[in-house]
Amino acid sequence: EEAEALANRVAIMAAGTVRCLGTKLELARRYGEGYSVFALPAKGTSVAHLTNRLKQVAPSLLLARFDASGCYFSAGQDVDVAALFEFLLTAQTSKMLHHFAVSHTDLATVFLRIAREAEEEAAKDAMVA
Repeated sequence: EEAEALANRVAIMAAGTVRCLGTKLELARRYGEGYSVFALPAKGTSVAHLTNRLKQVAPSLLLARFDASGCYFSAGQDVDVAALFEFLLTAQTSKMLHHFAVSHTDLATVFLRIAREAEEEAAKDAMVA
């Protein structure tokens, strides 16, 4: 959290080696899993309808889960963010959604991926030795 708030460039180390270096956005694009989308449908809007409409704008979008608090989607790096925002704003204006949020992969997720990859490399090396 501190690195995201304070740093312009970030280096992530695993197993004593610098594994990646770049700005937060560069690392999120290179090692991230894409975007997270949260949407709270308005009364009368079904999750299936909302999902189908979103998939028209962002075909790679997947419904991760939904509950009383809203719908949580994940989308790959290939999503057209401008088109996604345009749809979400229009859906909110037309009362299909109460509110929404879109976020990019955070540094904690990137760090966990780098650490997992380092562990996998170490396990492979141990098997070879």
